[in-house]
Amino acid sequence: TVGQSLDILDIQRSIAQQVVEELPIGLSEESRKALQSTPTASEEAYQLYRQARNYLRDADEERRFESAAQLFRDALEIDGQFVEALSGLCETQALMYQRTLSSQDYARAAATCSRLIAQDELNAQGYYALGTLNRLSGNYAEARDLFQSALDHTPGYEPALYGMARAIEGLGQYEEAEQYYFMSMEAEPGYWQVYNGYGGYLDRGGRFKEAIEQYQHVIQLAPDNVVGHSNLGAAYFDNGQWDEALASWQTAVGIEPDPINYMNVGTAQYYLGYHADAEASFRAGIDMWSDFYPLWGKLGAALERQSLFEESRDAYEKAVTYAASVLEIHQTDARAMNYLASYLAHLGRFAEASEWAQKSRDIAPGNPATHYFSAIVYSLAGNDDAAINSLAEALRLGYPVRTIREDVYFQPYLNSATLIEWMQGEA
Repeated sequence: TVGQSLDILDIQRSIAQQVVEELPIGLSEESRKALQSTPTASEEAYQLYRQARNYLRDADEERRFESAAQLFRDALEIDGQFVEALSGLCETQALMYQRTLSSQDYARAAATCSRLIAQDELNAQGYYALGTLNRLSGNYAEARDLFQSALDHTPGYEPALYGMARAIEGLGQYEEAEQYYFMSMEAEPGYWQVYNGYGGYLDRGGRFKEAIEQYQHVIQLAPDNVVGHSNLGAAYFDNGQWDEALASWQTAVGIEPDPINYMNVGTAQYYLGYHADAEASFRAGIDMWSDFYPLWGKLGAALERQSLFEESRDAYEKAVTYAASVLEIHQTDARAMNYLASYLAHLGRFAEASEWAQKSRDIAPGNPATHYFSAIVYSLAGNDDAAINSLAEALRLGYPVRTIREDVYFQPYLNSATLIEWMQGEA
């Protein structure tokens, strides 16, 4: 505890000095000073910072992000010039925005990170934190440059390798992105997050069986990791294994009953035909997160399948409002565009829906979900040929066959020769 005779900062200084003396190569004066420097003169602030970093490293639940943020703030209360703590708070708040998509959380993260920008010097953590906020805002090119600055400062820094992979993937450079995912895993082979990150890349690219293997490895490393179970469920679902997906998502709810996990459970229930159960799950999620647009959109679909059309329309209206607010911040969010296009189509606003679908295709032409949602828009608008062509492109890019085969919107198209070619031999 604070005040003990064992001074953590003194130990760090001694180790750094020994490293400098034993290195077989010469160091520049700048590098020598960096190795020997300590981030704060306060041992109490440093201990709080280390605790926060430990929470953030294994943050798979909301409360861990909140605990990390508070500890970083506590450290900054003691030492307002503690740049590493400010970097940690910027990173944490950016990741909290990623979970909530809340404009308030984005404003909070942006305010903290703007304080970081004003610093004279940044280390790898600082560049990574700023890169993360830019990546989550859709500024992929700027994020890439910031992650590169982190790697220039500290070669092999794993978070920056992962960040670089995500930024480059966002720019559509998929093969290069995969190489950075590999480097990330090589840098920390025992860390669950690196396999989780690569699994996400595989899942987004339609390589579902490979993604399942990565998420299973996550769970082997961290059996109670809610992120691992949640993402494993997503990969099972995308691979057409809906019962397995439901089981994984129910395990995730048991670990952390949060709105995302309720939404996932409801999604599996919906596709398995349990529409009233799906409605209940979506409403449970909305009770916890009232402005999350996917929950409202999925609730609209579940109500629609129960012929509750007026309630369904109200849900879609709310989904449109909340999706549009996300796009005010993240103007290149293809996922939000896809959902917004489908919600507008359900409301009969086909011209607007088509515009958003086109914007999404312009931004993410290689994403199979983009073409799947375009097909929904075309189907609801009565443009059958365009719907079939979009579905064919979605299937070509790896979109789950079972989802298309059993989706109510696409039943009239299943005998199309164009689609049969892509669905032959699939479950």
